[in-house]
Amino acid sequence: MPIGVGGAALSPSFARTVSAPVSSAKSARSSKSATKARTSVRTYHPTCTVVVCTRNRPELLNQCLAAVSQLDYGKFDVLVVDNGGDERTSEVAAFWGAGYVREPELGASRARNRGARMSHSEIVAYLDDDAIPEPGWLSGLACEFRDPRVMAATGQIRTLSVSRDGEEIVASMGGFERGQEKLTVDQQHKRWFELANFGGLGDGNMAFRRQAFENWPGFHVCLGPGTPLQFCEEHHAFFSLIAQGYRVIYTPDAVVHHSSVLRSVPELQTRHLAQLSASTAYAMLLMVEQPGYRWATIKYFIEALLGRRRSWRCPPTESIPRSSALQTLRALAVGPVRYFKARLAAREESRAAVIPAVIQETAAVRSASDDI
Repeated sequence: MPIGVGGAALSPSFARTVSAPVSSAKSARSSKSATKARTSVRTYHPTCTVVVCTRNRPELLNQCLAAVSQLDYGKFDVLVVDNGGDERTSEVAAFWGAGYVREPELGASRARNRGARMSHSEIVAYLDDDAIPEPGWLSGLACEFRDPRVMAATGQIRTLSVSRDGEEIVASMGGFERGQEKLTVDQQHKRWFELANFGGLGDGNMAFRRQAFENWPGFHVCLGPGTPLQFCEEHHAFFSLIAQGYRVIYTPDAVVHHSSVLRSVPELQTRHLAQLSASTAYAMLLMVEQPGYRWATIKYFIEALLGRRRSWRCPPTESIPRSSALQTLRALAVGPVRYFKARLAAREESRAAVIPAVIQETAAVRSASDDI
């Protein structure tokens, strides 16, 4: 059901917080596409759950849920997945009438998987807690699932910067936007591998068919925020679904505004180095876990190192000073090491989970034998 103000009292600090403003100019730019999305969805209206994963950021969560309450989709469920320990998170969820569940294991991928398992709708749409969706966002995503081969849909991200400098820095990087052209990607698309794996379908603004989680493991738990690899969990999800023969669609009709925390060139350089490490870590993951795509992975990175620019990437508006060659090489080398550490940790965690189950099963067998 649609979220609304619940009966729980909200502390004054949250009560004064409202959703971050979206400028009238930006809203006007998307009004036409939002109208089209609403028209399309009249004949197709699947049940939806909006899952917001959060970790110790109740103020941002409050702004996000305030914007979610303004969605024009009609009836839908909202579920907050708490991946932290801040008690105020449940307070904010209750205030907006949203469902609430905790995922104690750290990681955005684990939180998203938990959200999907707890949902009973046809479509599961995800938002980061610092995202502000436009009213037509959910309609824009949901209508793309009319095609039964579509297992995921992504939308447009526009920068809602905390400062003018931050907005200019994001623009200089090429921004987060993916343009105004709809893109359908499946195995028939000649560039499907690089589009899915390296940012051509976007990230952070997405929805999945709930049915996909019944025969698909979901988000890779070694990827994403809260893990040593930090990034690429959405990309791997798109890749794995397309590799199974499904489709993923990017639509400009589903718009969210995302805050930029980049305020200076040094912050940009730090983030750039982190992304380099994550990219080589992800490349190693693909080569180890997806041996059938090793050559495609190697080819892409060789071309990237040689400076080939992809047409689907937004070009930067200006040159930003890069890190030193030594820093860059160190970041590239650290990535594979982080992947193998994460892989080892995942194996140990899996082994630790199996041993108690085996002990419990052995004890049950012995008990049954004693009864005989």
